[in-house]
Amino acid sequence: MKILALIIAFWLISSVVFSQWSWQNPLPQGNYLMSACFPDANIGYAAGDFGTILKTSDGGSTWAILPSGVTNTLNSVYFTDVSTGYVAGYNGTILKTTDAGISWVPLTIGTNECLTSIFFTDALTGYIATEAGTSSSNGIILKAINAGTTWTAMSSGTTHPLESIYFTDPDTGYAVGIDGIIMKTIDAGLNWSVLVSGTTNNLHSVCFADANTGYAVGYLVMLKTTNAGATWTAMPSGIPFSFLLNSVAFSDVNNGYAIGGEYVLKTTNGGAVWTALTGVTTNSVSSVWLIDPNTAYIVGQTLLKTTNGGSNWTTCLNGTTNNFYSVHFPDSQTGYAVGYNGTMAKTMDVGVTWTELSSGTSNRLYSVFFTDVNAGFAAGWNGTLLKTINGGLTWSACPIGTDDWLYSVYFTDANTGYAVGGYFANEGTILKTTDGGTTWTTLTSGTTENLYAVYFTDANTGYAVGSWGTMLKTVNGGYTYFTDGATGYAVGETGTIIKTVNGGAEWGSLTSITNSMLYTVFFTSSNRRIT
Repeated sequence: MKILALIIAFWLISSVVFSQWSWQNPLPQGNYLMSACFPDANIGYAAGDFGTILKTSDGGSTWAILPSGVTNTLNSVYFTDVSTGYVAGYNGTILKTTDAGISWVPLTIGTNECLTSIFFTDALTGYIATEAGTSSSNGIILKAINAGTTWTAMSSGTTHPLESIYFTDPDTGYAVGIDGIIMKTIDAGLNWSVLVSGTTNNLHSVCFADANTGYAVGYLVMLKTTNAGATWTAMPSGIPFSFLLNSVAFSDVNNGYAIGGEYVLKTTNGGAVWTALTGVTTNSVSSVWLIDPNTAYIVGQTLLKTTNGGSNWTTCLNGTTNNFYSVHFPDSQTGYAVGYNGTMAKTMDVGVTWTELSSGTSNRLYSVFFTDVNAGFAAGWNGTLLKTINGGLTWSACPIGTDDWLYSVYFTDANTGYAVGGYFANEGTILKTTDGGTTWTTLTSGTTENLYAVYFTDANTGYAVGSWGTMLKTVNGGYTYFTDGATGYAVGETGTIIKTVNGGAEWGSLTSITNSMLYTVFFTSSNRRIT
């Protein structure tokens, strides 16, 4: 199903100033984090999506964004001391720093495989596990003996993609991966043997508490060995781990965590009993790192820390990690954003700081629009349409007579506004108010498709777009729909770009040179477009 972008660009603005983008919420950033590493109790690093690298120098109280110079996802980070470290990720990306993250240098790896896990046994010797590529190159394990200057592919003895690698001493190491594969080396990676794991479920993480005691976790599975991998046994069946486990880590033979999805499991007796901790997070988590039995960090769609053995967790991010779907600025200083679970936020200083507002609803909010700094509307699930007249301090529900989902709200003046949406049997919903939201009238849209956005160029001329390429136009305030007028563009799924030169009477496809989803289009002049 093709969904056109939520914004259609017409010749309304002749110029625009482009500048760099900076994070507003959450701070210091909101990209998904895949891995964390602490070379000492105070200095730590985290890496993740879009080339993100973070650093803390005060035990997680504050974090700074480090410039990586890449946009590929970084799956793993490992530091051999507080200054020297490595990150590895998609498309054979591997970077090294020798100045505590101030600068990062790309290393030549000799492959474009996805690099999943990196581990160093000393300052010079490191290993990298790789994921899927072609069947002949799956399961590659790379080794460096010169601090990452050159890497050599080792014969792992498997074609399975590998997800995690861990060494207990300079010679003895383990790697786990897809279909329950567990590999072991006892000669510093020269040769690898396949161990009997007892499962065909995918394994995503492996760690050892000592030379003999190790753990491997993955999809619906948690394994333990007490004889250096010779045999592996499933953890007790009463463990509530009917979900994907992404990471396992132990600070000693007794204390450890296993995490995945929105779940955090803890053991204090070497895995004999695991407890699912409640209320830790509602966000997806990917990796856990332990400093000692009391201090641990969890990263993913969040960044959490405990200093009392998991009894309490504090977020290291400022702001919310709930999804935002819409933002609107009624003036140059004041802005509002709305999103998942009724989340609302407001800024009065051009986004330097944001304050969460209470919307009074847990319904998802898809759109927000303010007619001035005090009067505004928010629309979303189950016919939710809220109004405020005091800058978001309090919100009241507008009676609209429908429980259709509303995806977009727009006002042409303080009194006249529109909301569009739809849901199953009641698709193609268009509502209109002429008294500032006190009453709303359902208009005839002429379509049974969901409508995702509405925009007016003046008091009478408006456009609505939706599923399956639906595009509607009105020239009399919403009561009839035409396809004629000025030149315009719309973009959407699989690189779709279409253009009209007669106000929508006819649309032609343009070549976009991409199959990626295009969400918006804007013109800086009559011939130059940005998508």
